[in-house]
Formats: sequence, structure tokens, C-alpha cells
Amino acid sequence: MLKQIKTSGTGSVTISSDLFERLYLQPKIVGPPLKHPLQKILGNPTPLGIIGFEMSLMPITMQLMDWRQSNGYGSANNADVIFFGGILMWVSGLLEFFLGNTFPFLVFMSFGNFYAAYGSQLIPWFNTFASFSSDPIDNPAAGLASPIYAADYGHYWVAFTILMFWFYVCTFRTNVLFVLLFTCIVPACGCIAGIFYELANGNTERAHNCQLTAGALFFCACCFGWYLFAGLVLPTVDFPLRIPLGDLSTVIPGLTDLTGDTGVETRKERNRRLSLARFGRKKRDDDFVDGNAV
Repeated sequence: MLKQIKTSGTGSVTISSDLFERLYLQPKIVGPPLKHPLQKILGNPTPLGIIGFEMSLMPITMQLMDWRQSNGYGSANNADVIFFGGILMWVSGLLEFFLGNTFPFLVFMSFGNFYAAYGSQLIPWFNTFASFSSDPIDNPAAGLASPIYAADYGHYWVAFTILMFWFYVCTFRTNVLFVLLFTCIVPACGCIAGIFYELANGNTERAHNCQLTAGALFFCACCFGWYLFAGLVLPTVDFPLRIPLGDLSTVIPGLTDLTGDTGVETRKERNRRLSLARFGRKKRDDDFVDGNAV
């Protein structure tokens, strides 16, 4: 299966499905190639989404691991999280949608909303924690220490962990790097949920251990993410270094491979369908003539 992509020059070149998958993180599906006219005029939005992911998550991992006495739940980089993680990943996700890449679209849009919500969580204007404070006017930040707030916010992280798990399952049809990245993300999100549940129970030491574990797992995910970014961005300038991502689309068979239903009508099937249609039409005509003769 071949795809057409726009080069930096005045024309376009034909690339294999393997390279297309490397650039777009979209697993190959047996069937006719999806040719969208926007692929000839737009660039590849996938590295943009990885930039938003990395620039938002990596500072958070450093905070979670208490590097340089940083707060594990601080708001110093709220603007970075909202604009890098939210805006960039929204833009990238929308472009993936227009290009017909469903899985990257879902991943980037989900993370974009996650980062926007995470960054907004500590902005007083959104009033997410002030209502849990005994003095919401003069001391709204006291709501962050409320056990009820911690338990409620932990529920959100449980739901987000489930979403990440299903993304993790889907990555087995993409590449090894995506699998490794989500292998770290899924338990890390579970540890974040554990932080707030332990805080709700008053177990600050256990909560801190969950925080450090989540930070370490997210940091590993960032390392895999930077490697993935290099593997995606270097081919855009035809850099003379091939970074393997570990294509899994041919290792894990798709449903169409197992059932044989490719959705593509072969020439033999088309001729048979047309022959049956002509036979049926001829039989109806003969019956009509016989009926008139009677």
C-alpha cells in the first residue's frame, strides 16, 4: 500500500505504508489506501502532538519526584501545561482528524483535554478547590487539603487510567515505542489516583511514595517519548539516520487479516456480481415477454 506525501520541494513522492505508519502512528489497515487531498498540502501533525506531550509532562515528572525541592503538585507551570499540552495537542489532534488518522486523533485530543483540565485545576478562577475550603474567600487554597476534595479528584484519575489502558491495548498495532510509552503511563496514572486516595485517608507517607513512583514512571514515559519524537521528526528533513520504532502492524494481525474481509472487491468478484446482475435482468425480461404472450 502506498501513500502520497508532499515534499519540501514542488512535487510529491510515493512512500510505503511502513514509512507512512512511522510518520503518522496510524496502524496499517488492509484495504484501499486512504487518499485525503489534505495530505498533499498539510504537513505531518504527529510530532507537534509529541512536543505538547513532552513539554507538559516532563516538568510534571520532575515536580512529582521532588527534584530541587519542587512541589509535587505545584502550579508554577500551569501556563505551560495549558498552552503546550492543551493547545498544541488539540491542534495536532484536529489535524490528525482531518487527515483521517483516527487513533492519533483520539490520543492527542484526550491528552489535550487532560492537560487543559490539569492546568486549570489549580487556577482559582475555576473554583475547583475553593468550595472545599472552610474559608473560600480568604483562604481558598485550604480546599486542596480537604479529604473530600482528594477523594473526588482521585475518582477522575481512576477513569483516566481506564482510558489509558484501552489506548495501551490499541498501541500493540502501532509500534514498540508507543507500547513502551503507555506501559509506563497506565500504572503511573494509577499511582496518581493512589496519591489522592491515600491523602483522603490521611496516609501522607503512602501518598508520597505513590507520588515518587508516579514521577519515575512518567519520567520513563518521557524518555520513550523523546525517542519517538526523534524517530518522527528526523525523516521530515530526510536526516541520514534511521531510528527504529519497531513496527508492530505486521506482527500483530488485524481483524481484516484474520477474517479475510478486506473490503476490497477483486476483479473476479466484480465480474461475478455483474454477471449475476445481467442474468437476473435477462430472466426478468424473459418472464415479462412470456407473460405478455400468454
